[in-house]
Amino acid sequence: MKTQIVLWLTGMVSVLSTQTLSAQMPPVAPPPPPVAAPGRPGPGPIQALITLTGKPGALSTNDDGIYDGFQLILTQPAIDSSTNGFYPSPSLQQGNAITVQFAPHMGSSLLPYLQKGEPITISGCWEPLPMVGSYVFHLVLLHAGNQFIGEMPPTPTLTPPADQPLSHSGIIRAFTYDRGGQINGFSFGDGWVVHFRPEVYGQLSQVLLIGKKVQAYGWKKALQPGEVADSQIQAFRAATLTVDGITYQVQ
Repeated sequence: MKTQIVLWLTGMVSVLSTQTLSAQMPPVAPPPPPVAAPGRPGPGPIQALITLTGKPGALSTNDDGIYDGFQLILTQPAIDSSTNGFYPSPSLQQGNAITVQFAPHMGSSLLPYLQKGEPITISGCWEPLPMVGSYVFHLVLLHAGNQFIGEMPPTPTLTPPADQPLSHSGIIRAFTYDRGGQINGFSFGDGWVVHFRPEVYGQLSQVLLIGKKVQAYGWKKALQPGEVADSQIQAFRAATLTVDGITYQVQ
């Protein structure tokens, strides 16, 4: 009888101990999702890249006068099997020109091969532009000779260089357009180019006219590691524009 009581008490203690431990131990939380490294996009959908072969043509710059694209004249036809009906694919026949865009910080690595004019092979994908129905080919990998250059994240800087304040006046000689076909600035015809947001022209189209004298004040973007600027252009972003004695804040 005593033996049965001892066994019964031992079992009860064991059950109570287990319940107590279960109540005190919180459930294990799932691991946090992976965080993207600085300068590198987070994980996205896997997509097939398109490969094009041709000769690089004219280089292009962004609004800050920094190289970020070029024309590729196809030397052989290519097959585009990556659009899946989302983006219209241009004719990838031999002799056609394709507008290619690359990350500005890749300029110093890519320009030596783009300026030679020798055949290259690139892989990339289509990217839509703000204007409906417009798109551009984004370069991910370049192959020239026995060299391969892949897109990398920008080099982080502890102390980024400061932008430079600039002011220039002159006569509007021509308008500039972004890749979506919208007016985003004008040139004075002397190597100076002023840029602004496309909606600025939408509000000042009756003021910013060809032949008008304009005083522009703004900021020239400082070059980041890897970026290369067109030495023939003095481009800056407008903060204010003065026309006919009236100053407009456009930044």
